[in-house]
Amino acid sequence: MVVRFEAPQSFRTLVDEFFETEVHHAHRGRPAIQVVEDEQQTTLSLELPGVRKDDVKITFEDGILTVSATRKATELPPQAKVILNERRLHEYRRSIRPSHDVETSQVTAQLSDGILTVILPKAEKAKARTIAVR
Repeated sequence: MVVRFEAPQSFRTLVDEFFETEVHHAHRGRPAIQVVEDEQQTTLSLELPGVRKDDVKITFEDGILTVSATRKATELPPQAKVILNERRLHEYRRSIRPSHDVETSQVTAQLSDGILTVILPKAEKAKARTIAVR
């Protein structure tokens, strides 16, 4: 038999907020993110554990990229009995404004092993270039 003690929600919230770090943002709906920029593009990597690609929505509107996703509950066989369940439905949402104009027709996204990678190619006018002196 598994016995588990659950502290009252208000106490848990108080403790969570007191000890909050970047790692805890994912638990509050903000997935951890890494943003890398080079001459051609900006690459975003977001942690979305347990999310299926069909449950991810990506929009780019008014210069803001928004990623929202839902981790749904695992379906169980009809006769299964849950002994312990710490996995819950979870909703993620993150918005970011790139520091450059984006070629929106070329934006790509891939979800692999719980990491969503979104590539935002720079628009031609946003790319660095060398100007020859005459």
